[in-house]
Amino acid sequence: MDQPSKLNTNLWRYWPVYLVGLGSVGLGAVALASVEVPLRPFVAAFYNLILFLGAWLPLTSILAGWEIVTNRPESPFAHLREHFFTREYWKRQLHFLPIVACIALFMINFSAMKSAIPLFHAYKWDEAFIAWDRMIFFGQDPWRLLQPFLGYPIVSSLMSGLYHLWILLIYAGCVYMGAHQPNDMLRIRYFVSYFLCWSVIGVVMAIWLASVGPVFMEPLFGDTTFAPLMRYLEAANEEYPVLVLAVQQQLLDWHATGDFGLGRGISAMPSMHVSLAVLFWLGMRDLSRVAGWIFGIYAWIIFIGSIHTGYHYAVDGIIAAAVTWVIWWAVGRIYPTSRAPRPN
Repeated sequence: MDQPSKLNTNLWRYWPVYLVGLGSVGLGAVALASVEVPLRPFVAAFYNLILFLGAWLPLTSILAGWEIVTNRPESPFAHLREHFFTREYWKRQLHFLPIVACIALFMINFSAMKSAIPLFHAYKWDEAFIAWDRMIFFGQDPWRLLQPFLGYPIVSSLMSGLYHLWILLIYAGCVYMGAHQPNDMLRIRYFVSYFLCWSVIGVVMAIWLASVGPVFMEPLFGDTTFAPLMRYLEAANEEYPVLVLAVQQQLLDWHATGDFGLGRGISAMPSMHVSLAVLFWLGMRDLSRVAGWIFGIYAWIIFIGSIHTGYHYAVDGIIAAAVTWVIWWAVGRIYPTSRAPRPN
């Protein structure tokens, strides 16, 4: 029998990613069918795939520019040819295609599952999470403790913008980890952890611990506990744009109409914003100490911003970060990677 080609062997090396990714897609499809949620997976997945591939060219251009700025070669074109026009580089791009196809399919299922949470489990955990927050933070709602530091319209606008930039961790972040960084073991560890975080934290735990979060307590349940926070954000929006407010209203509209499309759904616990920010930090710190610091700080900003913008209780982020770390640690027992070495 002919031996498998090196290319096929390399592709097969990613079988844990395909297994976890496609397994999550299949289980999600079965779960959605059980509650009669219709899906148009191939049309929606194609649109999602275009978004991922659309991130490839600008990210590659940025990385190429960074190579030139940091290395200052005598011949920029020759330097870029050595980095971006090699057989190994283009094999890495090819290897990423089936991974990104799995992600595109999975994210469609995830959006539908998130939108369908009320069909699986009623939203009934919010009061418990409010109590947990107050128990941890000395009887106070955490947003009130942050307000003396963040309660300025321009600061709230900035936090809102940084919170929205999180979407780049899905698209540009996946493209970077899958197509541009050369560490095979890190790639496998990251994407197996990626699918497990979305599946365990974003689906299983989100359904089990179904909650709507501070921003939606008043419009959905008539609970005015967080009305002062939302009134402040609305007033701040009169001076500087607080981008989350329009998105929050859109989520409410989609929830009211039962729209199960990409990016829909209301769910607070646990916070996938925090989970993905922590996961990306864990991956990047294995590549670069500086990148680890940058994305570690960004993960903290996402955690604090999730509270200040009313999306989440503090415990949403705390639990998400803890479970993400456990998943990263557990996958690392099979696919170990090392942190970037410290300078002498």
